[in-house]
Amino acid sequence: MVFGHSNFDRYELRSEDDSDIDTKPTFFKKPYMPKRWKFFRTTGKNPVFTYKGSAVKTNSVAFKLPKWMRPYLRDAQGNSYPTTPLGYTELTLGSGDYLTMGGITTVSMQDADTRNQVPTSFPQLSFSQDGVEYALRWNAFSQERRISKGSYRQNWGYARAGRPVRGLASVTDMNLELDWNSKKKFWMIAAGVAALASGLLFWKR
Repeated sequence: MVFGHSNFDRYELRSEDDSDIDTKPTFFKKPYMPKRWKFFRTTGKNPVFTYKGSAVKTNSVAFKLPKWMRPYLRDAQGNSYPTTPLGYTELTLGSGDYLTMGGITTVSMQDADTRNQVPTSFPQLSFSQDGVEYALRWNAFSQERRISKGSYRQNWGYARAGRPVRGLASVTDMNLELDWNSKKKFWMIAAGVAALASGLLFWKR
């Protein structure tokens, strides 16, 4: 579910695109801002979407990574990018900023049982904010985590019935839902949830 998406109809939905896309606002053309992107596919091409910020217009975007991924969205010093109280990553893309998602990174994960190194594939995501670059740091993930057969609580690992993977192990098929230019609505909803919680506490007294 994506909150604050009443403006979605303004943007195209081309979730079946299999081509890389590079887009940027200009005076003459609105950039392509998809509602959904093929973030990872276990078969076929994993297309790459790149949005480049411009002085012509600043756009904001919000998306929600799986909870286990969020701590690995880090800058070069290892600082994690903050999320909203609802778990969304929010970006403001102006001049000099960029957002890239899609493509594949493969790292070696140690099997918790056999101690063997297992090539494991993950989606790529990177962006810049105020001159600081952030990316999903899968090398750090591979050093801090282990892969194990029978462990399927998160949507990555070895294949199982009905959940294919790419190669020996990977993330399962997933889309990333993108909410463009609705930053204020996110905070309005968060404030509404907080107000509702306060009201419930008041009536319980």
